[in-house]
Amino acid sequence: MIMRPITYASNEEDIYYLCELSNIDISAGNVAEFTTQVAETCYEISTKWLQKMPSADRRPPTMFGETHVTKSLRL
Repeated sequence: MIMRPITYASNEEDIYYLCELSNIDISAGNVAEFTTQVAETCYEISTKWLQKMPSADRRPPTMFGETHVTKSLRL
């Protein structure tokens, strides 16, 4: 686990990992990019995950691959 958010500034391997977990198709030979599709997927997963949290601990959802997003995708 990389223990930091995956963003547009992350290295290609981390972005590829996030796309692979999200079942986002990256054609062979293309560079893994943090696209709007990746951001939207992260936001949806983050929203669902954070709704499970107690209201006192709630924070806004994120469009980046934070640790709770990658954890949710792996489960």
